[in-house]
Amino acid sequence: MEQLLPPEALAAVLGIKKRSVYILRARGGNLPPGIKIGRLLRFRPADVQAWLAKQPASA
Repeated sequence: MEQLLPPEALAAVLGIKKRSVYILRARGGNLPPGIKIGRLLRFRPADVQAWLAKQPASA
């Protein structure tokens, strides 16, 4: 069973603040798909890697 990532870990990978993860998700921003487990938000590492691979390279 793979370990799910909390918003803090996703924020570290993306180089943004944890609060930004919640704000982007609430506003329908461009983020990997998340999973709600009760009140907790989690992300599958495979989904994060696939999402990152689809993102355009920054200048």
